[in-house]
Amino acid sequence: SATTDGRLDYDCLRESEAYQAYRACTGRLAGFDPVALTSIQEGLAFWINLYNALILDAVITFGIRGSIREDLGFFRRAAYLVGRRRYSADDIEHGILRANRRHFHPAIPFPQFAPDDPRLRYCLPRVDPRIHCALVCASRSCPPFAAFESDRLDQQLDAASWSFVNGGAVALGEDGSSLRLSRIFRWYRRDFGGEHGVRDYMLRYLKPRTARDILQAGGSPIEY
Repeated sequence: SATTDGRLDYDCLRESEAYQAYRACTGRLAGFDPVALTSIQEGLAFWINLYNALILDAVITFGIRGSIREDLGFFRRAAYLVGRRRYSADDIEHGILRANRRHFHPAIPFPQFAPDDPRLRYCLPRVDPRIHCALVCASRSCPPFAAFESDRLDQQLDAASWSFVNGGAVALGEDGSSLRLSRIFRWYRRDFGGEHGVRDYMLRYLKPRTARDILQAGGSPIEY
């Protein structure tokens, strides 16, 4: 369901048998108890896949035609019932996957879930920064869509990170001596361990030698 320039053809997806089958499956989520996810790998794979599918489903259901930026409440309105509780896209990303950290927007100063929220029991114990190279938010600069499996999740997240970092998330600055990174690495730099953590993450996955030399030299400016 992709167009010639690599974008997702939502109209084609809307009419596909696979999408209709998926819609039929979503109703069963209300009877699923996330307590059945007994390992971190199972939890990561389940919630990443659910987030990505939810975003695609919401774009179709809400009839988004331009940018999701035009719908300021999109990530709060997009939601599924899981185990009879509501989980929005924000709940899944910031509450579950980011171990109940606050949203990156400065106007939202509190963690996603309140201290008495029963969904806290399903939050992952720590943040794996590679999720930011796996979550798809229906924007042109997002990572490519993929399905993740718990028994090979580590390799898949490494592959997703390599693909995202080398697929346009990093570029040389106009002067040739600085780097421009996706804003994801600014918004969530705390998840990566601060600016030094972002640099280490880049060095782990970045392939172009010039960009690696700039990072290894240290002190070079980074733009987003």
